[in-house]
Amino acid sequence: MFSVCCDRRKRDRIVKKDKEGHDQLYGLTVSSLAHVSNQNDYIAEFEATKISPYGDGGCSKGYVRGLAVRELIKAADATGIPRHQLTVIDAGCGVGELSVYLACKGFNVIGVD
Repeated sequence: MFSVCCDRRKRDRIVKKDKEGHDQLYGLTVSSLAHVSNQNDYIAEFEATKISPYGDGGCSKGYVRGLAVRELIKAADATGIPRHQLTVIDAGCGVGELSVYLACKGFNVIGVD
């Protein structure tokens, strides 16, 4: 799912539990979608690789993640409130791939990790 530094010894030395420790750990992690340059391409690639079933080229958790994301969007749209007036909190957002996807789909998003 992500490109992670393979030097486990370096990651194991990170013992700080504050912002500096967070930055040290996540500084080693890069989203596989970091190269995408526009919203439409990001949406297409996210849907193809992150929320599609494994048999369709997605990741192993893609099917379940896809169900959850589609239900979130369906429930939000059912409220009749325009997406740009809704705020989604992405708790445990990691590098923020889902947060960026939802923002590309028109939601206000707060990512917390």
